[in-house]
Amino acid sequence: MKDQPRRWRACLQGRERSDLLYIVWFCWGAALLLYVLGSDNYLWPVAPMPLVLLIWLMERVRMFGRKRASQSGDSAPAGTTVIAAGARFKGDLLLDGDLEVQGHVNGTIEIGKGVLRIMQGGFVEGEVSAPRVVINGLLDGTCSSQEVEILENGRMQGVFKGGTLSIRKGGNFIGHSQPAERATIEPPNNPLPDSKSSKPKAKEQARGAGDKVAETLVAQA
Repeated sequence: MKDQPRRWRACLQGRERSDLLYIVWFCWGAALLLYVLGSDNYLWPVAPMPLVLLIWLMERVRMFGRKRASQSGDSAPAGTTVIAAGARFKGDLLLDGDLEVQGHVNGTIEIGKGVLRIMQGGFVEGEVSAPRVVINGLLDGTCSSQEVEILENGRMQGVFKGGTLSIRKGGNFIGHSQPAERATIEPPNNPLPDSKSSKPKAKEQARGAGDKVAETLVAQA
């Protein structure tokens, strides 16, 4: 008996309102038929109807809550710069913080501290530099980032410079990747002495030391 509501819920999950009406009409028809036939059990078909209606209402409330949660999850977090859908921006963007692109950007995007999110329907054309980039739209150009994630609806074409690149099923990357640029080691300011030029100096010092020894021996004699 405890599993009966779950079974009803599983049966009614995903059904349309017309299916529920068919069940109600069937119960009423069965009850009416039993009443006409003079049966004392004519109320039995009507007994499950309140339970069916209750389960249907609970399912509707749960689906509505899930829809609200998904809508709130798709919204941009607080403190995020948003380029709305339908908007077009051409130029350079330099900021510290998260950026969410839902429209069209043509130019250079440089983010010091934050995440660049290209949403589904968003399009970025140009050079991108950010610590982390999440692509669910289209990026055409050069991307320099420590971490790039291409989601199911994302597409990136061009050059990737940086660390890790992850692509989910359905995502697409066309182009080539390059490792992150490393700092070059500069040579020391004081160059090493030339071995060829140091040899004559060593010979002159040896001769001078030999002359001093000879003079000392002559003086002692």
